[in-house]
Amino acid sequence: RVLSRNRCFVRNESVIERLAGVDTVVLDKTGTLTEPGAGHADFFGAPLVAAEKALLRELFRPSVHPCAFRIASSLDDSGAPVRLTRFSEQAGMGVEAEWAGGDVMAGSEAFLATRGISIPPMPDVLDGSRVFIAINGEYRGRFEVGVALRNDLEPALKRLSRTLELSVVSGDNDRDQPMLARLLGEAADLRFRCSPAAKLDYVRTLQARGRRVLMLGDGLNDAGALRQSDVGMAVAADLTAFCPASDAILEGAQVARLPNLLAFARRSMHVVYTCFAVSTLYNVVGISFAASGHLNPLVAAILMPISSFSVLFLSITGTRLAAKRSGLN
Repeated sequence: RVLSRNRCFVRNESVIERLAGVDTVVLDKTGTLTEPGAGHADFFGAPLVAAEKALLRELFRPSVHPCAFRIASSLDDSGAPVRLTRFSEQAGMGVEAEWAGGDVMAGSEAFLATRGISIPPMPDVLDGSRVFIAINGEYRGRFEVGVALRNDLEPALKRLSRTLELSVVSGDNDRDQPMLARLLGEAADLRFRCSPAAKLDYVRTLQARGRRVLMLGDGLNDAGALRQSDVGMAVAADLTAFCPASDAILEGAQVARLPNLLAFARRSMHVVYTCFAVSTLYNVVGISFAASGHLNPLVAAILMPISSFSVLFLSITGTRLAAKRSGLN
């Protein structure tokens, strides 16, 4: 109940126990550390006509990738609607579809290369992620999508770095490596241009070292890593929209409260241990009196429900206190 009030929804109570035990946090970048709706989406190439904008808007709209969301939002709706068929998306690579006038695709340079589409040389200087466009088998241009970190994320990452091992695995380029190194600390492991399989393998490598991993991601390219992790937490800008299978779902605006959520999970386990200790002590004392013949059966019948109520009261009160001390509602 406390977690749901703070827009974090767990699959079952065992997730809280596993959250309390994590010692490594692996973060996706785009859509997890960055705000999906923030930043710019600029097109480089011959200006797009209205029909092309409508075509690309329909291509990007079904995609769950934050870059696709940002590009679709930047395209005006002046063109006539376009109906796409055979829409498909390769996680971490790109999207493609057919329409009445031919085919259209968008994604990484490697994705377009698989279809025999060559991309002309361009400067290495990059302000964001690149999404390349091809229409009817011809290179049309590229979008450069800028990113912006979520609000209040810097102090949250610094808090996490004091007690946990932090990593970033991203399918994007390494342009933001200096900024992330400053935020997460020099000890953080930063990996870029990672495929979905590479993210999964990285989590497995950490677990082979005995690490207990919490993975945060927001898209299909994180699904394998989310499932493999000890706790997989899907970050969703819209909780009613599609999320990959995971142990928990966290509203995107609450990512900065991750240290509070982990602290609450640990304190909740302390409450459980305290309740076990009180219950054990209560029963040891009660059995001692009963075994010595000093406990009237009527008194025992009264004390049994009182013991249950006392543990219940302790658990409820302790949980509320844990939430308050963790800075949660």
